[in-house]
Amino acid sequence: MAKEEKELEAGMGAATEPEAGAGRDQEEQRDKIRRAMTSVVWVLAMLSILLTGCGAPSDTLGDPVEAYLTAIGQLEDPEAFAEEEGMNYIAVDTRYMTGFGSKDDKKRFLSELSDRYGTEVLDKNQVQLARGGYLRDNTSFDDGVLFRLRELDYSTYDENPVVLEVAEWGRGTETMLRRRVTLEAEDGEWTVTDMTEITEKGLY
Repeated sequence: MAKEEKELEAGMGAATEPEAGAGRDQEEQRDKIRRAMTSVVWVLAMLSILLTGCGAPSDTLGDPVEAYLTAIGQLEDPEAFAEEEGMNYIAVDTRYMTGFGSKDDKKRFLSELSDRYGTEVLDKNQVQLARGGYLRDNTSFDDGVLFRLRELDYSTYDENPVVLEVAEWGRGTETMLRRRVTLEAEDGEWTVTDMTEITEKGLY
């Protein structure tokens, strides 16, 4: 009887060793899965932070919308525009304005411009305006003005300075007046620090 009990115990011990080994393997596998999931969560969190930073407008220097509005305001005073009779719209050729971070930035720019000048704002270039009948004899405007802006010198709108070419085709004129406008920002406010006329041939 004692001999049979010893054989039975020996058999049970031998049977439990593989089970214990299997349990350790399963626990190691679960640890690997947990570590992998932790790594994935960390990577996703970093991507989320980066994408959020790219899409959010800067609240330090660099709101390009305000830079564009400041540059236009230097050439066309909102109060003077409002007092001038027969002015019905401002057109802006936005094709070369590369500072917009998104379509929402562009919409905000056009909306803010309309609010500041109290008039309709058209996102159109010279050819589109001519086809739409806004140009008299395809040479001048009777009741509006066209602005065309492009970046000349900047890396991002979070760095100073920013240099724009601002071209204005005003009411009753047959040519565009082009200016080199330098802007700098401090405490989130853009200021024009230099403005000179451009006489050489444009790149448009």
